[in-house]
Amino acid sequence: MQIYLKAYQEAFPVKRVSQKRNNIKLDPWITHGILQSAKTKAKLLRKKLNKPNLVNIESYKTYCKYFNKIKRKAKFQYYRDMFSNTKNDIKKTYH
Repeated sequence: MQIYLKAYQEAFPVKRVSQKRNNIKLDPWITHGILQSAKTKAKLLRKKLNKPNLVNIESYKTYCKYFNKIKRKAKFQYYRDMFSNTKNDIKKTYH
């Protein structure tokens, strides 16, 4: 049995598979601009973690506040528009 297990493990090694960012399902309210802002936020986070000085920490905090504010507005506006477009048809509103 050990010979078979060893041969199996050599033939079919366990591989770690990561999901690409392009294949991740995004929410409908996420725009191209929000994706670009998320990349900028990630860069600032890396900078903050690699070189933690006052300037890097403050720039990351400021950008995070701005980014979260923009995300909330985009989400609110998307759902507000969606409900206002279907306000006369209850089936479409919650479908």
